[in-house]
Amino acid sequence: MIYVVVEIFIYMTWAAVFVSRSRRSSPSATEELQVLLFALPTAMLVEVVNEYLYAGAGLYYPSSLLYFPMFKFPVALIFSGTLYTWAFYVLSRKIAIRITGEDSQFLSLLQLGLFLLLLSTNVLVEPIGVSIGYWQWYKPPPETFAMYAARYMTYFVGAFPPALFAAFFSWRSKIGVKARPPSG
Repeated sequence: MIYVVVEIFIYMTWAAVFVSRSRRSSPSATEELQVLLFALPTAMLVEVVNEYLYAGAGLYYPSSLLYFPMFKFPVALIFSGTLYTWAFYVLSRKIAIRITGEDSQFLSLLQLGLFLLLLSTNVLVEPIGVSIGYWQWYKPPPETFAMYAARYMTYFVGAFPPALFAAFFSWRSKIGVKARPPSG
């Protein structure tokens, strides 16, 4: 029954973040919305590839309100992946602003470095999911450096492209690069 609470919390949190960022017209709200939305396809792609490559090994989800069509992972997992990316993007931005200031040309670079550092906390995600009963292991993997590195790369592939995309456009607007009008 924990899956009902977890998944409803994920869906409601995602909707609240989406609505709150959609209503604000600041550049930071736009960046955050870009990260949240661009993370949807990357999170989905990571879960589909993960399910395809590691079906029957690793983690499984004993119950869910809604499974992704033709696969055995919850749709909520995609939304939680986007929230994970969004939260680390926002946190890394706030820390980078404290260090460099809002107008620094190095803000985006520092922010991406901090984002990569925060991403290393992914080693906590799966044990937390297992401990509350949302996920279960087919067979717990050995906790080796290779396992941690593989887990980091999985989260990196899902989370870094949206952060890079938003940071690039933020940096581009800071240095004054404007989109060219269509010729014609």
